[in-house]
Amino acid sequence: MDGRRIDLNSADLTTLLSETALDIRRAEVLISARPLWDSSELRMLPGFGRKTLRDLAVVARVVPPSPINI
Repeated sequence: MDGRRIDLNSADLTTLLSETALDIRRAEVLISARPLWDSSELRMLPGFGRKTLRDLAVVARVVPPSPINI
């Protein structure tokens, strides 16, 4: 990566696996939990302990979805 952090709401499975330390099970859990509004939500996901969260914080971030104007 070039110093930018990936968005956990929009990254595809391939990106999550290649740019983070997530294994396929955790990456799929994350994808199924979308949309995420805040990185604190990651703590509630199965398999996302302190080490996983610390590793993710270095390379990724949560960009909340844009509100929809109805």
